[in-house]
Amino acid sequence: KFQVFNCATDVRMSHNEVVEAVAKALGKNVEAVMKTVVYYDPAALKGVDLPKKGKFPYRETHFGVGVDKAKVVLGWSPKHTLEGDLPAYVAEYKRRGKDQGDVARDWDEAVLKVVGSSA
Repeated sequence: KFQVFNCATDVRMSHNEVVEAVAKALGKNVEAVMKTVVYYDPAALKGVDLPKKGKFPYRETHFGVGVDKAKVVLGWSPKHTLEGDLPAYVAEYKRRGKDQGDVARDWDEAVLKVVGSSA
């Protein structure tokens, strides 16, 4: 009777591609931003107590949603892409003033401390 459908883009992107798309939408120099990305082995975080404070649960693997069921059952197809929608997300973020003030970096700093890097 009731079913759940994932309705998202069907284009998979790597973490690097997401960072590049967000940097571009923010008007940042993509090359410069990519030089600040810290790569680490997720196994280094096993058993580490990281601050929670509303962060998305940490996952060691890539993840995404499958939209095949929505395509087959509903005849639905994606009309948007992340790259195409990011400018609207950025505009709304700024409209709400979320680009102002301090950024909570407790989780990020805890991860960087464990993996021996600084950003």
